[in-house]
Amino acid sequence: MKKPRWSLALWTMLAVLLFMHGVQADHAAGLTCAKLEQMGYQIAKDVPAGIEPLTVGSLEDAQKLIRQLRSGRGKLEWSDEANHPTSPLQMATAIAIDVRTLHYSYVCNPVWRTRFNLWADVYVAASGSFHWIDEVRNVRVALSGLHPFIQLVDTYTDSYIYPNQQRTRIEGGGTLEYYLFIQGVLVYYSEPAYIIAYYSI
Repeated sequence: MKKPRWSLALWTMLAVLLFMHGVQADHAAGLTCAKLEQMGYQIAKDVPAGIEPLTVGSLEDAQKLIRQLRSGRGKLEWSDEANHPTSPLQMATAIAIDVRTLHYSYVCNPVWRTRFNLWADVYVAASGSFHWIDEVRNVRVALSGLHPFIQLVDTYTDSYIYPNQQRTRIEGGGTLEYYLFIQGVLVYYSEPAYIIAYYSI
């Protein structure tokens, strides 16, 4: 039994339409990715462990979020805590050692109140009335607060004691990566985070 000619023509037309739809969809996706990259986003291949990307309805909404993050950086706050350790150096000599644990932070994500933190342990030595900064240890950085879609990568730390040993510079930083789903496309937006602080005795 021969198939009707109209049936064959219909199937041919449907096949052509499906093919054209696939081409247009691929082209649209390519344009979307290109536009996202042009706007400063990077296309992510997968989600890092422990990260829950934030779903954003549109590119405009994502841009509003990024503007909020940029404009809402908080002021640098700091605290100084004395630990007063007992060490063999104190017991064997007249030199006293105090450890000052310094903590600096600022709000890097005002929407979720995420903080970027820098810590350092400053060893202050004393002999009689003379005090000097002997060493800086355990300089470290980390995020605190709620940050399910943010990860901190490429971290670095450094410290420098000035020649008079009365002042030190402490710094630390890294890159914040914000993971977003924008209209079904997984992307991340990067910006630097850093603190440079000075401590004097």
